[in-house]
Amino acid sequence: MDDTNVNYGEGRFNEIKDEVELYLDSIGFKKGTVPFIPISGWKGDNIIDKSSNLPWYEGPTLIEALDALKSPKRPIKKPLRIPIQSCLLVKGIGLVATGRVETGVLKPNMKLQSSPTGLTAECKTVEMHHASVDEAFPGDNVGFQLKGVKKGDFKRGEVFGNAADNPPVPI
Repeated sequence: MDDTNVNYGEGRFNEIKDEVELYLDSIGFKKGTVPFIPISGWKGDNIIDKSSNLPWYEGPTLIEALDALKSPKRPIKKPLRIPIQSCLLVKGIGLVATGRVETGVLKPNMKLQSSPTGLTAECKTVEMHHASVDEAFPGDNVGFQLKGVKKGDFKRGEVFGNAADNPPVPI
């Protein structure tokens, strides 16, 4: 908003807002659910404090809008799915797979099955940030020690799930 051509103008802000709203609507966002905030990152207008350069704007600052966001619910009731990011052979520990829990809950001693290969293994331990945990939830990046498989049996991109949930295995 602080560009010399824009000069904190409400008209230009509304032009940009209307154009972006059309795009957001086309990809599934409901009109009026996304706040539009005129800011100047260069001068700090409307980021933390209301700006005197934008007297026509009466909405929240950027920080107020961010604070008002609601966290999405974690899909813990869905079947466990962990896409594999890497597979490591750790000396003294064994085979460790790393990935992000997308849905469900990962716990030690779970029987896991991979997709698409159908490989089964036991999750011996679950670690986050170099500390052992009792369970991992959606959004957690984890390393988990596997028993019953060797390096090379699976690779990056495979998805592990609870064998009891019988993840689909393509033919």
